[in-house]
This record gives sequence, C-alpha cells and structure tokens, in this order.
Amino acid sequence: IADAAAINALTAAQTPTATFTFVVTDASGATDSKTLTVSITGANDAPVATNDPITTAEDTPVTFEVRTNDSDVDGDALTVTQINGTAITTGGSVAVTGGTVTLNANGTLTFTPAANYNGTPSFGYTVSDGKGGTATANVNLTVTSVNDAPSEVLLTPANGGTLLSVVENVVGAVIGPVRALDPDLGDVLRLSVDDTRFEIVGGLLKLREGVSLDFEAARSVSVAITATDPSGLSRTQSFTIIVIDVNEPSIARSDSYVLDGGTTLSVPAPTGVLANDSDPEGASLTAQIVAGPSNGQLTLNANGSFTYAPNAGFAGTDSFTYRAQDGSAAPGVATVTLTVRAVPVPEIIVLPPVIVAPPVVVPVPVVVAPVISSSPLSPFAPPSIVATSPASALPALEAYGSLISSLSITAVFTDPGGFQLMVLPGGGDALVLFRGVPDQSFTGPGVIRFSLPVDAFAHTRTDRTVKVSAMLVSNRPLPSWLTFNSSRGFFEGVAPENTNTDLAIKVIARDNNGKEAVAIFRVKVNNTGVTQNALDTQSLKGQKIAQRQVPQLLRDSRIAQEIRGKAARLAGRA
Repeated sequence: IADAAAINALTAAQTPTATFTFVVTDASGATDSKTLTVSITGANDAPVATNDPITTAEDTPVTFEVRTNDSDVDGDALTVTQINGTAITTGGSVAVTGGTVTLNANGTLTFTPAANYNGTPSFGYTVSDGKGGTATANVNLTVTSVNDAPSEVLLTPANGGTLLSVVENVVGAVIGPVRALDPDLGDVLRLSVDDTRFEIVGGLLKLREGVSLDFEAARSVSVAITATDPSGLSRTQSFTIIVIDVNEPSIARSDSYVLDGGTTLSVPAPTGVLANDSDPEGASLTAQIVAGPSNGQLTLNANGSFTYAPNAGFAGTDSFTYRAQDGSAAPGVATVTLTVRAVPVPEIIVLPPVIVAPPVVVPVPVVVAPVISSSPLSPFAPPSIVATSPASALPALEAYGSLISSLSITAVFTDPGGFQLMVLPGGGDALVLFRGVPDQSFTGPGVIRFSLPVDAFAHTRTDRTVKVSAMLVSNRPLPSWLTFNSSRGFFEGVAPENTNTDLAIKVIARDNNGKEAVAIFRVKVNNTGVTQNALDTQSLKGQKIAQRQVPQLLRDSRIAQEIRGKAARLAGRA
C-alpha cells in the first residue's frame, strides 16, 4: 500500500507476497498475535494516448512522433498499429482527409498533403503496448495555404475541331479561345504570347490587325502562351498552329512595247507578256486575252508570246488586256501598251558623205526607222556630215560649184575612215534618228560585217560630240561572237556553227549635251548549211548604186533648183 506505483507497475508475470503479523492487546494488557500472508497478482495495464497538434505548409510533407506524449504504466514500448481504424504496418500508408499517412521504420508518422491542399484535417491513431493494451488519440493537422503557379494553359480551336489552324492571307484571323487553370481559386491570371504577330484580346488568341500568315513562307508556326498569377508565378505552354494553303491569284504586271508603223511586232515567250509575271505558289501561267487592241490585229499565245500588226496608217498608242491564268478564281490581269511610231518622210535630199580617207562600206538602207528627237527637226535644212568624236573640219569642197556651197556641206572625221554623222543645220539643237539602220540578213559561214549608215542619225549642230553604243533590245549585251566598234560604227563577228538566230539590236546615239536617239533593227543569221550570203551581194550592189547617186543628183537641174528653193525658204524663216 505504501508503494502503490510499484504495485501498479506489476506485470502479469509478477506475483509478489507480503506477510503481516497482527498483535491484539485488550484493555487489561492481554495480547494475541496472528500472521497474515498477502499475495499480489500482477496484471497488464493499457497505455494512455494523448492528442497531437501538427502544422505544415501546403504541398509540404511533415514527419512527427505521436508516442512522445503517450505512456504505458507498465513501461511497455508502444507501437502505432492503426490509422483511423485501419491497420498499418511499417512502410504502409493510409489515406486520410487532405492527404496520406505513412508509418516509418522508426515508428514515426509522415503526413503528405494532397497537391495544393490546405485546411485543418485530422485523423485518429491507435497505439499498442504489445500485450493487448491499446489506446487511441487524434492528430490535429493545420495545412497552411501557399501560392501556386498556374497549372495549365488551354487553347481551343476556333473552328470547333481538334486542329489549331489559320487560313493564309486572312488578316487578323482568330485562332481560338485561350484560358489557364490555377490551383489557387480566385487568382486573376494574365495571359501573354511570345510571337509579336499574335495578340490575346477578350480571351481569344488572334493575329494582330494588318497581319496575316503565308503558307509559302511557313506551313506552321509555334507560339508560346504564358499565364502569370498575381504573385509572379507562371506557366508557359507551346502550341503549333497549322497554316492552311489557298490558291492565291497570280501577279500580272503591265508591259509596254514599241514598234514602227507599217511593221509587225513579234515578241517571243522569253520577253513576252508573262516574262515579268509570277505566281505565289510557283504554278505555271497561261496568257489569256481579256480585251484586244483597238487599232491592230493581235495573236496572243498561251506562253505569252504574241504578234501585233497595227492597222494601215495608224500611229499612236494601242493596248490590250490579258490575264495570267494560274487556275485560281481571280488571276492577275494586266495591260500591254503598244506604242506605234509614225515613220517620217523627210523632204530633204540626202547627199552621200564626202570621203577623204579609205572608203567606208555603207549598206543600202532598206527599212526606215522611227525618229526619236528631243526638239523639232526642220525638213528643209540641207544635210552635212559630222563625226562622233571631237571634230576638225576639212577644207570646203568646190567640186560641185555653187549648189554644194549653198548647202554648206562639211565632212568632219575623228580619223580617216572614222564613223560619220549627218548634220542638218537650222533645226535648233537636236539629235534625231534620220534614216535608221536597215535589217541585216546573213546566210552561210564566214565573217559577218556591216556598218551603220552615215544617215542613220543626224544632228542639227556641228559643235556636238556624239558617241554611239549597241546592245540587244532587251538591254542585254550583244552575243559574245558579235562585236561593235563604236568609234568606226561597224559590227563584226563570226557566228558559231549551226547558228539560226534573229537578233533585235538597238544602237543608242548620245551627244555631249545628254540628247539621245535610238535606232532598232534586226540581224538574222543562218549558217545551218546554207552557203549563199545574199546580203554580201546586196551590200556590194548597194555600194555601187550609192557611188552613182551624187553625180546623178547634181546633174538633175530640177532637183538642184528644188534644193536651192528649200534652202532659200529656210533662210527666210531664220
């Protein structure tokens, strides 16, 4: 009795005894004694469990010892055996409100909160002393809230399908609604996109105003959308947007061509109406007439080549319209402008040049080229000859008397045999195309050689220096086998074997005051087995005719009188 704690601590295997001797004494002093033996049988006592308060942050597991404040009077070791009435063993876990509880090897418990969970859950546990004694208590948890980053970004196709897409060339197209999820309910999220061509307006991902996508440039684009919460935490997610191809209209560009009246313009496909047109998808183009010319006959071929013949006597501007068909619903349409130049008929009788050096071969003019002039040309002015470089006048000629003297004919050269140019005094300051350059034709092998006629160009002043150059009408250089001597004004070359070509050549005359005149002619070469060179024969014949012209003209008194009369009228106008 004196040591109740020791008696309470007796185990079931302990049975201690205690012997007591009792002595009884009465009033007269008489006594009697007895011996009493007491046996105490030990028994197991149940443990005592006490509730435990535990605190942790959201998404943060916490490990704790519930037995610290539990006890067993028998001193038995205690073990956690149940969680909320469910048996648990070392390494096992039991789901509880707000998470799971795991029994560790050292007897401690670990509570793992569910993702993004916060609150005040609790669970019960049972401890055992291993001898049948158990006790139950509660763990009262406090899971504090922690700000979480947005968990997901969602982009839904605007067309209701499963494919994020946009049709090419649609300005400001809408891709679809975009939203984000956040574990923290109530957080206001800010959405942004990394590609500056896009914007998010009213919860919709769209192209900015004035912006469209091009299938030919990129068949898909990738954008990254970021959702950011008020605390600065964010989630970024990428999306691929497919660009849908459409058949885009072809691009037709206007063209212009120049020809002389009374001639037919034949334009091959490489320089035809489709040469400067294009299709965004690279599709082949076909030329189709929309509206024909008003003043001529046109044949337009599918490959863009065409021929145009102006009506007889027509000079001016004509045009036709065509479409560059690529198979689209609205192919490009363009206009071709045709400038038909009038062919002048000068009233001036042109005398051949005076040759003071080795003669220059002059082909017989066949085609009269158009006049291109920056100032008017008098048809009554008498002609003379000037060179293309710094000039020095020869002595006046007296062989043909007063007629020659009255016409003020002068021969000026850069050097003996140099290129010569006609001078028409009295016409202001103008460089013009006078007789032009005849077309040339060569057949058979051998050297190709021909000169510019001295009356191809004319100038109204003798103090101007004129230089000439030659190139193809397309502004490309002459073929490598054909050269042009600009100081002497002749072409020369040997065409490759089996050549059959038709060259369109332009010669540009430019004076030292910036004035220009252009002569356009054709050179046909065919040495594919034909041996006769008809042009050489024609040129030789032309030379002989030209040599006879001067004396014949001067012997004709009627012509001489006409020249004198026109010269007098010109002097009167001055």
